[in-house]
Amino acid sequence: MKGVIAATAAVIVITTAAASAADLPAAPVYKAAPTVSPSGWYVYEDGMYESVALPSNSVGLHNGDPSFVLDEGPTNNFRTRLNGEGVRGGFGYVVPGTGWRMEANGSYVRADGTQDQTGAVTSKGFVDPVFLNGVPTTSAYTCDAVLKCSSAGQLSTSYVSWQAGGKIAYDMQWAGPVSVSPFVALFGGSNRSSQTLSQTFLQTGLGFVDNGTYGASTALTWNDFGGRIGLDAVAPVTNWLSWSFAGSVGLADRMALLTGSDSAFSTGVAPGIFNGASAISTSATTTAIVANLESGFAIKPLPSVTLRAFGGVNFDNRVPGISAPSYTGPNSAPTGTTSAAISFSSETSYYAGAGAIWKF
Repeated sequence: MKGVIAATAAVIVITTAAASAADLPAAPVYKAAPTVSPSGWYVYEDGMYESVALPSNSVGLHNGDPSFVLDEGPTNNFRTRLNGEGVRGGFGYVVPGTGWRMEANGSYVRADGTQDQTGAVTSKGFVDPVFLNGVPTTSAYTCDAVLKCSSAGQLSTSYVSWQAGGKIAYDMQWAGPVSVSPFVALFGGSNRSSQTLSQTFLQTGLGFVDNGTYGASTALTWNDFGGRIGLDAVAPVTNWLSWSFAGSVGLADRMALLTGSDSAFSTGVAPGIFNGASAISTSATTTAIVANLESGFAIKPLPSVTLRAFGGVNFDNRVPGISAPSYTGPNSAPTGTTSAAISFSSETSYYAGAGAIWKF
């Protein structure tokens, strides 16, 4: 599937960003798109490579100090960037005799990835799971110069996003052959990040071996509704090639929901030390700043067809992630616990692709 989309994009790409000054269509809700000539109806479609950034994940096994009093934090911290593909498209109408243009558009992105990491296990202390609800196991495995510890983790992530919306633009000439199209847009959509974490623990020394495992499954879903203002610009390079630029900034009301469950167990000389399980469900709301920049080149092989290649960047200052659970006091009798929750961080994602615009 990725190969087909990439190949299609590569063929179409080499052509759609530079039709004449009024020859680009309005940007889809989340990413900029071309403008079209003022001749009535138009439709466009693009295929894209996506590099999606998500917040870090650091749930699971924790280190502790030798006194069994202080939680010293997670053994793993996965910084997630996924490779995937996307499609976007739309249709619009240029009001005859004016520069006004109306458009409906949408996009869909899917990205997946798996990361492996060796845990930073304490060399003088202990290791135990801290469950999603913030509760540690009452016993822990000791790690020191004699009882040597190691751990490893694997995080699998699946991300899906779709958006739909509409915009109103005004196409006009500016600075000679250059055309600009200021626009306002409304958009809405849904995003989902599903993650599965598996960790293994090994303690050796004094002639014995102990093993522990931890696993967590979490799902983050967030829904957006918001608006943007932006500007598309097209500058002819030759009579068949042009350059385009687009940018926008906006606000999105965001509601996020986190659900998850986890469990752990251990075997060996001291079995049962890791045993336990938990589940959580929580929600949060916020307002996110979203921005986009895109640039590309296009050619026009036919009067009614424009082909283009483009690349761009998306910025979001409130992408939902999962904060690590923690506890205070000794793990055998914590004085306080903090469960995993929804956290927000700034992330920047990238994309590149190709597409076509048809006028009719």
